[in-house]
This record gives sequence, structure tokens and C-alpha cells, in this order.
Amino acid sequence: MKGVSPAAAGLLLLAGAVAMLGLSGVSGPEDAAQRVLSWSAGQIGLAIVREQSPEPSQSQQESPEPEPSPEPVPVPVTTVEEAWDEEVRLTEPPSEPVELPIDATLSLELENDTDFEISLPELPGLPAGLDVQAEAPVILIVHTHTTECYADSDEPGVYRSTAEDSGVMAVGDRMAETLEERGYRVRHDKTFCDYPEYDGAYDRSRAVIGADLEEEPSICLVLDVHRDAVENPDGTHMAMAAEADGEETARMMLVVGTDGGGLEHPDWRQNLSLAAVIQARMNMDYPGLMRPVNLRNQRFNQDLGPMALLVEVGASGNSQAEAERAAVIFARELADTLDLYSSNNP
Repeated sequence: MKGVSPAAAGLLLLAGAVAMLGLSGVSGPEDAAQRVLSWSAGQIGLAIVREQSPEPSQSQQESPEPEPSPEPVPVPVTTVEEAWDEEVRLTEPPSEPVELPIDATLSLELENDTDFEISLPELPGLPAGLDVQAEAPVILIVHTHTTECYADSDEPGVYRSTAEDSGVMAVGDRMAETLEERGYRVRHDKTFCDYPEYDGAYDRSRAVIGADLEEEPSICLVLDVHRDAVENPDGTHMAMAAEADGEETARMMLVVGTDGGGLEHPDWRQNLSLAAVIQARMNMDYPGLMRPVNLRNQRFNQDLGPMALLVEVGASGNSQAEAERAAVIFARELADTLDLYSSNNP
């Protein structure tokens, strides 16, 4: 594989980042794209930086066996401030999203709940030496909160289910199918990590991810797929949706963990690079469908793989169909991003 100067944030990182907030004096996406391409070419050259990632950590623990289809039980929704990570949000209120400058006229919206100062042009590229087009699985989809489901679940008012054909497990299926259609091999692990006990779900998903990486060392990217739980001011469940391709579609959020909480996670900036370019592509093609990228002090097991992201697909008030539409769109945009990355592999 070819390497270039570490000063390059990468055409991969910036070429799509044009439909964000703060487009002063830019008449449309085409003009914005030209500005980004011109700026990035002048600053970094037309190449992608990759830095070698250490070997992923592995776990010898066995994945918990799923229980046989019990009745779903309710899980409390959270306030908007608590959102996707209930325990942390109770004690650490989120920051306000800020516009992260790319140049004088373009910016990326980031909700930075860490003390790190982020500059997009200084982020590293994606790690070197990864064959994202291998014949073996290269993408792992897991669900730390495996039983999360949506407003139109089989039992009204219940937002957890062990049914594999609904909730976030079905959302993961749609992602996997779409990525497979684009030529990317996927392993979708539906091991229950939040049932029968919710507490400790991230510890259990860490064991699941470690076991999958040990069994399939070809895996380059880990996606932990969730749905949010958000209330409207009147206490009803919020449907976080925007129009995409003429249909109501669940809004999504990418969550990037760091070592800000003290746990080892040296390569989190590579994950932020990946999140930024996916976010930018989505905002170009589907304005309003993505929420700000959320940068957190917790690492969310994202230290285990060469690349890893947490993906929130909709909220408890969304329908299953809205969430699955979002899943297909996200997988297409991810495939486009990986296509660009893999085109630089010899």
C-alpha cells in the first residue's frame, strides 16, 4: 500500500464535507464541493493518509447464549439530554454542537463532549494494510443493546424485544444485505448483550466483539448499531425523522469514543476521520438526515478493531420502516466511502 504525508487529512475525509452548516457565499452543493476539492488539493494533495493500526485486541470469553424468546419488557426512555447513553448522560450533560471549520466558508457540526480540540485537516487518514474487499468478512455488525425496538413493535408501549426480525437486529439485517450487495462481506452477530440483564451490556458486547475478531481476523470495521430513546416535552416518544427519497426516514447519529475517560484507545482519531467523511457524504446526499457527530470520553469498545463506530438509527418514537430505510441509506453511503478507500489499495 502507498503512504503519504501525515499532514494530509485526506481527500477521503474532506471531499464530501460540503453540505454542512455555515455555507456563506456558496450557491449550492456543487460550488461547495469545488471549494473543498480546491482547498484540500492545495493543502494536502490528492491522496489519502493511512497510519498503521496496531493489531486489534481479542477476547477469549464466550458470547452469552440468547434466551428463548421471552416476553419483551419495557425500558424507560430518556430525556433528550440523556439520549443514547443513559447512565453517562445523567451525570454529564452534553455540549452544544459547534461548527467545526474546514475552511473559511465550510464547516462540520460536531457535538464534542470531551476536552479534545479537533481540527479536521489535522486528523489522520484511515489505517494502512486493511483489505476491505477481502472474500472473508470485513465488516462486523453487533448490537450492545440488542433488544432495542421501535414504536410499532408487536406490543404497544414496549420498546424492547427479543424478536430477531424487528428492532435494531432487523436494522442490522438491512445494513448487512445492502453492504453484501455492494460486495462487502458482513458478519452480523445477534448475540444478546442487554438481555436478560441490561446493566453490563458493554462488557458483554466487548466479549462478543473480541470473539468475532478472533474468529474472523479479516474484519476491518465494527458497527455497533443502536436506536435512541428520546422524549418529547409532553412525555411521548420522539420520532427523529427527516425526508429522504420522498419518504419519512429515521435520522441517524455517529458516536465516536475516545480515551478521554482514561481507558486506552490510541487510534480514536481514525474513527473520527471515518465518521466525518460518512457524515459529510450523507449531508450532501440527504440533508437533515444526520445528527451531529458525537465525540465522547467513553470508548464504547471502539478500541478493539482497526475502525469502529457506534450508529444510532432513529429513536423509540420512529417506526420500524423508517429505521430500515435509514439503514439502507447509511449502508449505501458507507459502501461509497469504502469504495473510495479501497480504490487506493493495489
